[in-house]
Amino acid sequence: MGRADLSEAALADVREALVATGARADVEARADRLMRQAERHLDRAGVEAEPGHRLLGLLRSVAGSSPGPGAHEDVPEAAKPGRGAPASSLRAATGGGTAP
Repeated sequence: MGRADLSEAALADVREALVATGARADVEARADRLMRQAERHLDRAGVEAEPGHRLLGLLRSVAGSSPGPGAHEDVPEAAKPGRGAPASSLRAATGGGTAP
């Protein structure tokens, strides 16, 4: 919060206020929306498999999200580096599912 002298108790109060007011949920929902939007744009860009996979990983890392349910560690042959799979194949392969 920009105050090095803030006690743990005061920080806990701030965190509680952020949750109680819905601010935290609003920010998390916005981050999810922006992540899905970024995935859609990446799909449309037709990025090659390896760079697309790296970009999705970076996006998820920054957004604090993880692959969706049913994600598999194994990447299908078409999505392996050098195969030229579109980003949509990558997203499905990495558990991102279909962005709305």
